[in-house]
Amino acid sequence: MRTIYLNGEDDIVSICDQLMQVNDERRVLLVLPDETMLLGEWLDLVRLRRCAERRRLEVGLVTPYRPVAGQAKALGFAVFTTEQAAQRDGRRWWRVRRGWNKPTRPGASIQLDSARGLK
Repeated sequence: MRTIYLNGEDDIVSICDQLMQVNDERRVLLVLPDETMLLGEWLDLVRLRRCAERRRLEVGLVTPYRPVAGQAKALGFAVFTTEQAAQRDGRRWWRVRRGWNKPTRPGASIQLDSARGLK
């Protein structure tokens, strides 16, 4: 497992660039800094998930913030409170391997009409 320590100046583009440079590991643990709400936007987490899937990586997050943790779990990321928990608790990583189909923010719904497409 490779660990990447993020700082407050990182954004989703730089995080994906760092994931693109991972060649030797299948699992990557992103440690979010305590002093910032990095990846606090739903769209950033969706982009991170897509980037991880393109690289076929299992990405876990270490974050103390419950809103970020809840959204990340909803998208199938493994979420941990400490690095040590991520290293010893391998059972939470299975969530990452499951498929996901949540293209919208929580609470949003898309209804499909069989004849016309989107309503």
